[in-house]
Amino acid sequence: MRSPATMRMHVEQLVLTGWDARAGERIGQALRGELERLVAGGAGWTVAGSDPPVVHGAAIELSPDATAEATGREIARAVYEGLSS
Repeated sequence: MRSPATMRMHVEQLVLTGWDARAGERIGQALRGELERLVAGGAGWTVAGSDPPVVHGAAIELSPDATAEATGREIARAVYEGLSS
């Protein structure tokens, strides 16, 4: 049986305008959790073109009353879409 592949991701910078530090932490936690969920259930992909590879996420639109957790999940989906395309 083949061992599962390992993926390591490093986010250099995530700029969150209009959020306080506590909300930023909750956004980061939700982002990590949603990305882990999406990656665990997804098919394989290859990211090429730079060393290290650079992934550009999809654009997102948030409602003005979006929670920190919903924002983190939406960012994760945009990143995952960038990995999957």
